[in-house]
Amino acid sequence: MAKTKIADLSHHQGTIDWNKAKDELALAIIRVQYGIGLIDRQYKNYVAGCKQYGIPFGHYDYCRFKTVAEAQKEAQYFIDRADPDACFFVADVEEVITSKQSDLVPATQAFVDYLHDHGIKKVGLYTGHSFYSTYGMNKVKADFLWIPRYSSNDTGLVPSGLRPSMYCDLWQFSQAGKLAGVTGHVDLNVINGNKPLSYFTSKTTTAPVVTAPPVTTAPVTHFVKPPVFSAKSDFFNTMKYYAVTAGKGTNMPWEVCLAQWAWESAYGKSSLCQRGNNFAGIVHTSHDDFKTGNFAGFYSIDNFVKEYIRVLNLSYYNAVRNAGSIADTCNALAKSPYSANDPSYGKNILNIINNNKLSSLSITPIATPKPPTPPVVATPKPVETKPAPKPKPAPTTPVVNPKPVETTPKPTTPVIVVPPKPKPAPIIVTITHTMEVKAGDTVASIAKAYDMTIAELNRLNNLTDTTKLAVGRVLKVTSKKEFVDDDSLPSNVYGGLTVRMDDVTIHDTPDLTSRAKMYANKGDTFNVFGVKNGLYLLAGDIYITSDPNQVDFFQNPYYRASS
Repeated sequence: MAKTKIADLSHHQGTIDWNKAKDELALAIIRVQYGIGLIDRQYKNYVAGCKQYGIPFGHYDYCRFKTVAEAQKEAQYFIDRADPDACFFVADVEEVITSKQSDLVPATQAFVDYLHDHGIKKVGLYTGHSFYSTYGMNKVKADFLWIPRYSSNDTGLVPSGLRPSMYCDLWQFSQAGKLAGVTGHVDLNVINGNKPLSYFTSKTTTAPVVTAPPVTTAPVTHFVKPPVFSAKSDFFNTMKYYAVTAGKGTNMPWEVCLAQWAWESAYGKSSLCQRGNNFAGIVHTSHDDFKTGNFAGFYSIDNFVKEYIRVLNLSYYNAVRNAGSIADTCNALAKSPYSANDPSYGKNILNIINNNKLSSLSITPIATPKPPTPPVVATPKPVETKPAPKPKPAPTTPVVNPKPVETTPKPTTPVIVVPPKPKPAPIIVTITHTMEVKAGDTVASIAKAYDMTIAELNRLNNLTDTTKLAVGRVLKVTSKKEFVDDDSLPSNVYGGLTVRMDDVTIHDTPDLTSRAKMYANKGDTFNVFGVKNGLYLLAGDIYITSDPNQVDFFQNPYYRASS
């Protein structure tokens, strides 16, 4: 059998029988990491299999950097973890996770440049077909370009008459490909440009570099109503491509994403889904396109998927993204904030996957649904009309000065003064920070300067009455801030926090006596949207203690606090 297949592989392909794969595989492109935080679980096994059977391979990193500095650091981890026999490296950039969209291209370029500067001779860029021009990725200078584009009927074979609309060197033509030795689907690719296969299977750089012409695609700026799903099969056949994209962006099995959307949206029939392209009950924040009640609305299904990926990459869902198997991911999702304390949440999602045999679906990418074409209405023929006759001039009458008319003055409407709404009472939150002891400082003087009692200062720093304060010693001190509840504020106006202890309770109402929504562990970080009753508001319905012994609060420079 000819060795013609080029497959990109991650731990989603599971265990591979390399004795079978070797007969078909001409080149493997192996994922090394999902950002800095996750090393692909099968990466080293795949490398060992390729080396055992002499299969050339390259590496890719699903990039998660948010700044230029983070991009350079992630590139450093990529180099450190990669196998030295890799023929090339690829930056896989498929979503905007930078603080500003304008930071995406400079950060991606910094990632590519760092690899070049540290001895990597061939660095490619993988990015989405529409993402390439929409988000300026055509400005990134790399050694080769790798673009996915799939047929509307993805059979795992190279489709005729369909290629990427921009110049690229590798074309990922299928997500439903088959490879001997692999159970399930594999992404398959073909050479598409002037660079021969030998360019990718060796460490030389002899192929010509061709500049890709820019292609522009306007982003969606208006609401595109989702299709009406008449049956479950309609829902699955339409949404499975989007679920594959979400699975790649979150490191979750795509079947779980698809089943969760089915559960949350009543298979696409919920009013929130139909009026806002919101298939997962995502709460409104500043990231969505518009607001529908307390929930997010999106112009398109693509926009929904991007926000779903962003939300599931928050620290709340670390356990979900790293769970691995379908069953474990469902179980982790049931323990996350998404479950809304529903003990059957994970079981329901798993049942949808099993009962509908989602893992056996043929992946059929579809284009974003277009709005229905308005009916063509025939233009009526113009009707000839005769000009109206000119009016005869009215007879003139002498002008007579009218008598003055006595009018009774109307009563003046009284002005009703509405008293202003009383401001909500401020909430005093104690924030812990540090200071350095200077010459002449005493326990008493420090306590007075920070409006603390001596007992408080001693307890916070394990001081005794005989403790001598050495100059330069760092002490913990507290200060008090007054916050005002305001539900209308945009997200993350206050700042964020880092959890200092394991099993810190997160509540489902702003009340210390409320039931536990979930537990946070040491090192978890959260955005803080506001303050309620002295508890930090983390999202639309979860709150965490403001106790400085349990969390470290840090301010957003744009936070709003009363002075």
